[in-house]
Amino acid sequence: MQPRRLAPFTDNAPVLILVAAEIEARAVRDALPPGTTTPAPAPGSTAPATGTTATNTPGSTGSPPWRVHTINDRFHLLITGVGKANAAGALAYALRADAYAAVVNTGVCGALPGSNLEPGACILATSSVFADEGMRTRDGFDDIASMGFPPVEGAGVGFPAHGPLAAALAPCAEAHGPIACVSTCSGTDALALDIVARTHAIGEAMEGAAAGVVCARLGVPFAEVRVVSNSTGERATQRWDMPRALARLGALVGAW
Repeated sequence: MQPRRLAPFTDNAPVLILVAAEIEARAVRDALPPGTTTPAPAPGSTAPATGTTATNTPGSTGSPPWRVHTINDRFHLLITGVGKANAAGALAYALRADAYAAVVNTGVCGALPGSNLEPGACILATSSVFADEGMRTRDGFDDIASMGFPPVEGAGVGFPAHGPLAAALAPCAEAHGPIACVSTCSGTDALALDIVARTHAIGEAMEGAAAGVVCARLGVPFAEVRVVSNSTGERATQRWDMPRALARLGALVGAW
């Protein structure tokens, strides 16, 4: 039997796995031995009876609140929706209800120029970096921390992985380096190269640093680990292999 890499954390409390999309969640669910599939109670709600779903009044869009799903006694799963606002809102909402040993943001990502990473490769983020919060002028780009408005007081725009958590995840990944957290994905060579020049990132996604902010403020161990699904740069020449990426994602999570 393979060692459970996150056992030092899950032996004390569940680890919350954070993904953006249902396609990623499916790969995670399929990889982990099930316990109950009943969603964990939403903050402020009463625990549902077995086989039912916690209910809250939908918001103004008619969408229900985020749900934390119990996979088993070691892992809970939160599907945030795509993007920084969803990631931060969902995670803060979830952490109000339960104490977690750690949060791991996972899913797919794009490989940035110079990384030499192909679809299916796994990246452990040494830091989850806000790539496009700031101001662009004729002289270049100034991030919000350099302008005096850091996301967390005393920090820059990057949130390093928690040391012991990163050490536990490190054997799962071929590549270790920053992952850029973007609002606009790199569909041109110029944009991809600009992100690399500013952040030194080897991959890009859309949620990691936002989740990192929440964990930094609340004192919860955090790490981001992703599988490459595509190259970045000119959209017409990007290389994609989502099935391979999702298969690797399942294998990655299955070792936890």
